[in-house]
Amino acid sequence: MRIASIAVAAGALLLAGMADAAEIQVLSTQATQEAYLELVTQFEKASGHKVTTVFTGTLNVQKRLADGEPYDLIIMAGPAIDDQIKLGKAVAGSRVDFAKSAPGSRCARARRSPTSDQPTP
Repeated sequence: MRIASIAVAAGALLLAGMADAAEIQVLSTQATQEAYLELVTQFEKASGHKVTTVFTGTLNVQKRLADGEPYDLIIMAGPAIDDQIKLGKAVAGSRVDFAKSAPGSRCARARRSPTSDQPTP
């Protein structure tokens, strides 16, 4: 049930935040990988858009963002998203909590900031 809830919530987030994109680049920690992969398949079929996702640990997500790798969407724990917003790597106000894994612990997503000082291809 929890996985289905995550999948439905994440699907709504992808549709709402990225509907105009032809190719969506996502960087995510591994916490939601199983439900996310099922969701992305459904999203790609329904929308015709292509989603490319990199799953890795939190420290590697932070390193990739610090190195300026461009992503349309990042998925990680809420406090880590807040840190990326403070660093200008994610858009302020774009954080959305979509899963809760433990009391007080939430997974969130945010859009990458287009005003980041890092180059984008």
